[in-house]
Amino acid sequence: MMKSGVLRHAFGLAALTIWIGLGMQQASAATFAPSASEIAVLPPFCKAKLSADPTDDKLYSDSIGPDWLHIHHYCFALNFSNRYYRDYGNRMAQADDLKQAVNNYDYVLEHATPDFWMRAEIGTQKARILAAAKRNADAIGALEVALKANPDYAPAYATLSDIYRDLGQQAKALASVEQGLQHAPLDKPLQRRYRQLAGKAFVPPANAEQAQPKQAPDASTKAAATPGDAAAAKPTAEVAPAQVPDKIGVPGNPYCRFCP
Repeated sequence: MMKSGVLRHAFGLAALTIWIGLGMQQASAATFAPSASEIAVLPPFCKAKLSADPTDDKLYSDSIGPDWLHIHHYCFALNFSNRYYRDYGNRMAQADDLKQAVNNYDYVLEHATPDFWMRAEIGTQKARILAAAKRNADAIGALEVALKANPDYAPAYATLSDIYRDLGQQAKALASVEQGLQHAPLDKPLQRRYRQLAGKAFVPPANAEQAQPKQAPDASTKAAATPGDAAAAKPTAEVAPAQVPDKIGVPGNPYCRFCP
């Protein structure tokens, strides 16, 4: 009788565990897609991409280019990043937010064309959420990849400097800012960090206006998605044409209507 009672108790616990697990999966699936209020604070191109009306795509698809095919994953990543900050104090929720954010950032970086002009921005946003989670080594690695994609991307240097500053490595923080100012001497966020770290104002070279590198338009300038400085670059160059990637889908993702 005792064995029978123990077995019934064990089976009962197992069934309860499965039921709870299924419930958590259903809750997770039900909350994967951004709500209307969450979409409202995402960049405008996300509102178009996540719209039920496909004609909205034309508002931004041409400027973003062929990798518009994948850009909803970037929007999902930005939203999970926002949720990470919103869920402060709830370690379980934040762990899931972080995982979903990183997975979606990585999805775009892995599937987008090699010359996709938003790579540096996406990598920098990924680094910011990793740094917020104290995964500083991973964040620095993400920024190195971002700067390899676009060495002129000022927000990546600013984020790198902030990570080193928070780690108490002031010399590396200043060196990151100085390196960034070599590429973007007129960038205000970098100039502000230089003043804070060096204790003096940065004086741009006399020919800084002419020497300012041309940068691809930065989607984050359209609407702030996560804490941090907005990118300094304005659209100054046409996006080079890229090869249209093979169409792919995401098995098991009920919200990926955008993946043909």
